[in-house]
Amino acid sequence: MKKVNTWGSLAVGMCMSVLLIGACGKAENISENEAPVAVVRDEDVRERSHVFKLEDKKLPNADMSLYSDSFSVVNGCCYFHAYHGEILTAESILKLTVERDFEEILLPEESDYYYEKFTVDDSGNIFIIKTAYSDDSSPSEKCLVKLSAQGNMMWSAPLTEADCENDIRDVAYVNGVGVVIVGEGELSIYDENDGKFTEKVKRDTDIPNYYDAKLLKTRNGKVYICEEDSNLDYKLYEFNCDSKTFGKVVETPQSLHVNCQSLFPGSTFDFYVAEKDGIYGFNTGDMEATLIYDYVLSDIQMGYIAIIAEPSPDNMVIYGSLGNDEYSLCGVTEVKPEDVTSKTTLTIGMMGIDDDVRNQMIRFNQENDKVRLKILDYTENDAGAEEGDLSASYERLNLDMVQGNAPDILILDDDMPWRSYIDKGALESLDKYVEQDQEISLEKILENVVEATSIKGNHYFLVPKFQINTCVAAKDIVGDEIVTLENYKDICSRQGMDPTDGMGFHIRDYSDIYYSLCGSSFIDYEKGISGYDSEGFKALLDLISSFPGAEDGVEYSSEREGYYRENKALLLPYTFFDFDFYQVIRDGYFGRDIVFNGYPSEKCGKSYISLPLQIAISSSCTDKESAWRFLKSFLSDEYQEKIEDGFPVSEKAFNFLVKKSQVELGDIYGDSLIAHKEFNIAGVNVERKALSKEEAEYFSDFIMSVKEISPVDNKILDIISEEVGAFYAGQKSADEVANIIQSRVSLYLSESE
Repeated sequence: MKKVNTWGSLAVGMCMSVLLIGACGKAENISENEAPVAVVRDEDVRERSHVFKLEDKKLPNADMSLYSDSFSVVNGCCYFHAYHGEILTAESILKLTVERDFEEILLPEESDYYYEKFTVDDSGNIFIIKTAYSDDSSPSEKCLVKLSAQGNMMWSAPLTEADCENDIRDVAYVNGVGVVIVGEGELSIYDENDGKFTEKVKRDTDIPNYYDAKLLKTRNGKVYICEEDSNLDYKLYEFNCDSKTFGKVVETPQSLHVNCQSLFPGSTFDFYVAEKDGIYGFNTGDMEATLIYDYVLSDIQMGYIAIIAEPSPDNMVIYGSLGNDEYSLCGVTEVKPEDVTSKTTLTIGMMGIDDDVRNQMIRFNQENDKVRLKILDYTENDAGAEEGDLSASYERLNLDMVQGNAPDILILDDDMPWRSYIDKGALESLDKYVEQDQEISLEKILENVVEATSIKGNHYFLVPKFQINTCVAAKDIVGDEIVTLENYKDICSRQGMDPTDGMGFHIRDYSDIYYSLCGSSFIDYEKGISGYDSEGFKALLDLISSFPGAEDGVEYSSEREGYYRENKALLLPYTFFDFDFYQVIRDGYFGRDIVFNGYPSEKCGKSYISLPLQIAISSSCTDKESAWRFLKSFLSDEYQEKIEDGFPVSEKAFNFLVKKSQVELGDIYGDSLIAHKEFNIAGVNVERKALSKEEAEYFSDFIMSVKEISPVDNKILDIISEEVGAFYAGQKSADEVANIIQSRVSLYLSESE
């Protein structure tokens, strides 16, 4: 019995992908002049275009799987590297023929070797790398093997010593040149007739320590390499068969995220790129890409695509999963615009694409034959968004809200004046929908979340999950005392701590979290008043002024993580989003029992609920009942029980996590994830263990005791950041700066009403 090729199977496991199989046909000889011209996507055209459907295909054997990192397209047929069973019993090259049949070419069995990257020449001969298993870190013996189209051994030749030491990234057969092999930044050429090394490919580019590369042979026979440069940016170079060199960089459309995992050669286009929203095509020289298939318009939940191959024009081959862990082999068929079902369209406005929202939207569209949701991404076509400046995007949204062109559904974030939206009646209250819905009840939602998200007695947005922002302290240091802005320095002094290190490692230049969370007690949104001229806020400024500045050159080091165990630091700011890290924080950072102090505020410590996702219905929505059906899908058991980046809001799912935290990780996940059980904190190995019933209840009781939303208001943060620099620089007193901030915030609150 053979061992599993761990590199190949790991690549499959790590990449979520989809195989869409169309008919294999004889490749046409398309000249460059006949190449289709790329066009910019047009929203009006998209509604009934770029739609496709899938036809499930089956591999020849039920226990057969494909490696996701190696394939070849020759003469209108596709070749894949396949294996049988979790522990390899056989490996083969699976050929999808012109007649749409599968032919399996068994690879010669070698008990001490495994096969990896391969390529195919125009006659169907197979060149594949055979690598010896190694039980230590010594370089493995590697051979280049040539098999006939029927799988018969023609020859086996050893690779050079340098290539044996390198991980093989890719191989490609190049007409008139031979077999090109890419290692760790080095490219070698081997003779196709006997496998002997002929020469190195000359390079004039800097190669990073970690090297990722992919060879691509396009429809006109040209060969390109996609690789990372020394800045870890992916570049595309054309291979010159005469000089055996890779020439200058080939420009790719700036709108695409081109890398080795997303770029594939095509038949209709030179290249295809798998993006999050669909598949795009472009030809060398194009500055814009053409949208080929749109996942959302097709109501298909797509995972990460690992292979796209087009054996002949309009017949596309792709490999992977449909948004889950199950891998599929499917056929893709384009749906004609006239055959696309007409539906009422509701828009979901957001800044950028949220994967959770998109996936739920696709599920909703699949289940509804009268209503379709579509995303309105306000950052699209915003030049500043690439640099992180979304001001123009927010202005566009605010203008739509004012002019009555609001999206039907809105994904809220901290940069949106959503409180103003509520005050102006732009957002729909959800309470009446909950009351009338037989499937949803506030009693099934965690009480603290219901209370925290109530705005003036109503609920204007739905939250599927939440996190907890707090500060943790050692119980034997603070006891029953609460660390506040008033006593922070006194407690540090009593414990022999430097107040500068009392909050761990932080610098003045990045103190927004303190202005927001420690400073929350200085503002009351319900009443529209603030108190930034108070002594408490001045104490906060004094605390932050003790932190080093960026200009001081102080850098974070893992040594500082041990400050809490060594009684050199008092409070650890932390955002909890699962049960696992309660024990890691306690045993790893502190090494003893902990308490949840919260962020030191004027007279208390405060912990907050952070909302990574907030979904609202516009009061101008054209179909509020359908919009509500979409919102409540986030409260379904199916969604709530799969949340990974936060705590679920449903009592049922939350209580399940409480019980799950009391079970050993190995019992839940199996030995395959044993590495996730250990963490190293400041040189100390910490193993995650099951919580006791008392520990789990203590932590869950704390989570459910938090009843305030993190008061993040980026406009107020901007005001504070603009003014505090004068105090830190010694140009103004704390009184002067606090009074200016109070005046500006008061004006902002009055203008927002």
